[in-house]
Parts: sequence; C-alpha cells; structure tokens
Amino acid sequence: MEHNVQSQWSDPAFSRHYRDISGYQLPLRSRVLMLIRSFYLNHRVSTQGNRVMDLGSGDGVVGETLLASGGIDRLLLVDASADMLVAARERFGEDPRVDVLHARFEEMIETPPEYAPFSLIVSSLAVHHIPLEMKRRLFSLIFSLLSPGGYFLVYDTILPPTPELEEFYMELWKEWIREQKALHNIDLDLESMLSTHHLDPGHHENLNTLDDYMDAMRSAGFTGGDCIFKYGVFALICGMRPEHVRQ
Repeated sequence: MEHNVQSQWSDPAFSRHYRDISGYQLPLRSRVLMLIRSFYLNHRVSTQGNRVMDLGSGDGVVGETLLASGGIDRLLLVDASADMLVAARERFGEDPRVDVLHARFEEMIETPPEYAPFSLIVSSLAVHHIPLEMKRRLFSLIFSLLSPGGYFLVYDTILPPTPELEEFYMELWKEWIREQKALHNIDLDLESMLSTHHLDPGHHENLNTLDDYMDAMRSAGFTGGDCIFKYGVFALICGMRPEHVRQ
C-alpha cells in the first residue's frame, strides 16, 4: 500500500523545506539527540564491530550524532526519500563506514536488508506514518535484525489518550515554535503546519498511543521496554532483544 506521505518525501522541495525548518519546529531537538547519544553510549553491545541502522534517517542527523560517539563499525541509513539520502551523503562525505538504502517500510518488510545483525536500530519521526498493523510487522522485522542484547530506540509523535490532552500538547508545541521564532527572528507561519499532526485525516489516522507502541514492541518480542523521554506528543521509547530468544 502506498502512503501519501511517501510521495511527499519524494518531492525534493518538500524534503529541503523540512530540513530547513525542523530545528525550529521540533521541540527540544538538541536534547533528544543528546539522549539518543547517551543511550547508545550506555547500552552498546560491544565496543567493536557495532552495526547501527538509522531507519527513516532523513538527512542523517541522528546517524551523525551516533557515529561521532565512537565504536560504530558500520552505519546504515534507510529512507524513502532519495533527496534526503543525497543530503545524507553530503553530510558524511566519503566516510567508508556509512551505507545508504533507498527503501520504504513496505519494501523492507518484504525484502529485509542484508546488513544485519545490528547492535542498535534507531528510528526518528518516521514510524508514525504507517498504520498500527504495519508498525507491528516492522517491529517484528527490527527484532529479527538485532543481535542478541541489541536495542531498538524509536522517537516518534504519538496520539494522546484523550482529546483534552491532545489540545494541551498542541498548545505546548505552538508555544515552543513561537519562542523559537522570536529568538531567531523567523518570519514564517510554522504554527499552522501543526494541523497536519492534529487535523489531517490522512496523517492523524495512523497515529497511535504510547500504550500501542509499547504493546507492539512487546508482541514483537522486545523486553525491558520503557518511555525514557516524553514532551507533549513526542516520545522516546526503547526495547531490547533478549540474549536468549524462545523459539
């Protein structure tokens, strides 16, 4: 099934615009990157031979943060946008540790990448675009691609459990954007873009609650799952593939 959002990301202008404004539009982005880096440093399976996948990598900002932390042998960037992967290539230059794969989630589920096993698979603001059943299939695939003791770390926008909380969280998000616009003297209507999260049926219908994410991860076999950071509709969630998996 083709999703409208994937046709958006195939538009170079859309991808470039997202890269330009994401630092101002996404709350506490630098703090989230720091938390992802800290999680990796404290939970990496080994200091040698680590393979990491950045799933829905965009232009590679998360992968760059992890690669700079050290101990990564190979980094695979996967994204549905060819334009984003071109930007990622520019970010990493000729670094021989970095590979890119142009693929949608559906394609990955049907034909898993050949780079496994991974010690860490991280995904940032990508999984929410697909329906819950496909999330479950994707999480099962991710579980199978991890080495024993490996971790899955997903940062995503989620659906609050009540409409009242969603309204409050959207106001928090708008307050963040207004603060950034004033601080950096930005004259753009970034607040109205939040309607794609809150009102657009094609996007909002695929959002799921934090409980849905945790249940999907447990169903895939992950243990030790937890929400390690949350701000409004944004959540950073972790899960581990156990050292010994029951057959």
